[in-house]
Amino acid sequence: MNIVTVILMTSAWLIIGALAFKIYRQQLEKPIWWKVIIAILVGLFSFSFTFSLLKQAVQIAILPLGLWLLYGILRWRNSWEKYRKYAWLGFFANYLFFTFTVGGLFIHQAIYPKGNIHTYISDLSEAKIIPTHPSAKGNIQFELDAFQRIESFKEHHFFSDEWYREVYGGEDGVHNERFPYLVIGSNAKWGSGFTPLIYIERDGKGILITTRSDQMYFKSEQSIIGEVSTDE
Repeated sequence: MNIVTVILMTSAWLIIGALAFKIYRQQLEKPIWWKVIIAILVGLFSFSFTFSLLKQAVQIAILPLGLWLLYGILRWRNSWEKYRKYAWLGFFANYLFFTFTVGGLFIHQAIYPKGNIHTYISDLSEAKIIPTHPSAKGNIQFELDAFQRIESFKEHHFFSDEWYREVYGGEDGVHNERFPYLVIGSNAKWGSGFTPLIYIERDGKGILITTRSDQMYFKSEQSIIGEVSTDE
């Protein structure tokens, strides 16, 4: 759950509701309330321009298609004047949502910085390591102080081309998987809305984090994994 989005979108709808109620109180001839809701929702429908901001798709309304549709329907029933302000409220609500969405992206980035590994790993108490490649050792687990060691991990450049050649450029069909371990049961920071996939490098000194829109690589001089002894 992205708590920033939930709070801002809830606030936006409360503002729209308050403005609609204000319009309703000022009208001498009261409209039917459920038709008011429909007028606002239809007014939201618009032709929009979509662009990317902070790797997120953002829309801004350009043409009030819903408003034109309502005008075409209601003017024949002599109801346009009664519901006109609600239709315009619905259209301008697009700009309220746009403002809150853009603001929310920057607020989210400030609260949950993408360059901080603790944004994606805030708890390892229930986490486990599972091998995802035949080259992985099956008896690997976290070091006891793994969560403390994560403090030393810093974001590094992601060498995708180099890693690709390493994995698929081996001779005789031998592939070297750089991240043969997957972490399950870990938790991202509460309210961030992130559900990342977390891969650990062979030596335990690198962590690759994949989200719906990003891939981040964190590196440290300290390993967070160790081999479990099978000696009795």
